[in-house]
Amino acid sequence: MTLQLEQLNKASPTEALQLLDGLYEHSPWIAEGALKMRPFASWAHLKHCMAQVLSDAGREAQIGLIRAHPELAGKAMVRKELTAESTNEQTKAGLTECTAEEFEKIHALNAAYKQKFGWPFILAVRGPRGVGLNKHAKYLLTGSHYDTVRNGGKYDGRLGIYVPIACVKKLAATKTRLKFGIEVVAFAEEEGQRYKATFLGSGALVGQFNKAWLDQVDADGVSMREAMKQAGLNENDIPKIQRKPSDYLGFVEVHIEQGPVLNEMNLPLGVVSSINGSVRYLCEMMGTASHAGTTPMDRRRDAATAVAELALFMEKRAAQDGDSVATIGQLQVPNGSINVIPGKCLFSMDMRAPTDPQRDALERDVLQALDEICERRGLVCQREATLRAPAAPSAPEWQKRWEHALKDLGVPLFVMPSGAGHDAMKLHEVMPQAMLFVRGENSGISHNPLESTTSDDMQLCIDAFAHVLHHLA
Repeated sequence: MTLQLEQLNKASPTEALQLLDGLYEHSPWIAEGALKMRPFASWAHLKHCMAQVLSDAGREAQIGLIRAHPELAGKAMVRKELTAESTNEQTKAGLTECTAEEFEKIHALNAAYKQKFGWPFILAVRGPRGVGLNKHAKYLLTGSHYDTVRNGGKYDGRLGIYVPIACVKKLAATKTRLKFGIEVVAFAEEEGQRYKATFLGSGALVGQFNKAWLDQVDADGVSMREAMKQAGLNENDIPKIQRKPSDYLGFVEVHIEQGPVLNEMNLPLGVVSSINGSVRYLCEMMGTASHAGTTPMDRRRDAATAVAELALFMEKRAAQDGDSVATIGQLQVPNGSINVIPGKCLFSMDMRAPTDPQRDALERDVLQALDEICERRGLVCQREATLRAPAAPSAPEWQKRWEHALKDLGVPLFVMPSGAGHDAMKLHEVMPQAMLFVRGENSGISHNPLESTTSDDMQLCIDAFAHVLHHLA
């Protein structure tokens, strides 16, 4: 019989603990602590409470939980002594389908893992699940970008493409028809990595593709126009991408948070209140290359140390605001040598703030500091502004739809700004928009191969998206 939430809420402490038996194998203290927070508004609420109990328990208890987990490929499996939960997990992992040689290899790897770390390797698997489509009247526009940064993660952008696709798939499977259409878009080149332009796809969608960008060249001297031809694309098709805003209800975007906030608060989802305004520069600092051993310190025109001084100023100045950020993410000394004072330094500047006036003040102070550093050190700096994106507050009525979805799912509501830029910033210029963040694992790290999230959090995101669809209908 399927456990009902009402049944769990009304059960006595002993009965309720029995109902949750095996959820955390050999560690009933987690469920016991969570049950003290009843009644639960949803299964997501229960999960949040259990995660909070574990988070508050301390390191020793957390490690004890890991050590208590049975080995899926160990002796207990061979003797068929695993609990029902582990047996089910083992089956989902495909261990029951292994050949004798494959199982022996897994067993050896598991033993080595346990010897090194003190607990067994844990393999948890969850099957795919999904949830929408119809074509009628106006459309809801949704999606995100499929490009990422060099050596980046696999959820940045793409999660916002797959979540609505999963919802559309479920709607199609159940033959559910909505009163509006859904258009899922996968945007190209949001990051601005190869060329000095960002939001190429979403910019074209709102009619803001600058033809001058086609003449830009990448690090290998390949122009954007040439790259498009090599990919079988026609630059004359770009204007055809533009959409008519009056045909759309609005734009919603799902995105991994790319920060530590949700992870630290044990929250799976967060509603975005606004996207920070940003400005970017590509710069070239020019001094004089000279001998590192014979040039006195007071006679050097060192391009690299000037940029280092600027970086420290940017760090200090942004911190004064409390919620502004400033970064030199690219720093290169062309043809640098260990015994040569850098005569040239290529670098980037990225400055962001919750409001445009705050961003502009930060930018003004940084550029003033840059000019002062150059004058004092006898250097020249050329700079090119490559991006100026205004802050994009969420449309109140669309933000409320995300908030209602979280409430009905029993997920604690948390509203937060976005420090990162997103395609929603471009769509914000022509139609109402709002975003939903999904918790990132590994302390929320992003733009890094360690970027990750969980199947449970992604499923909650799908459920929230489906909630918006059905209530919008």
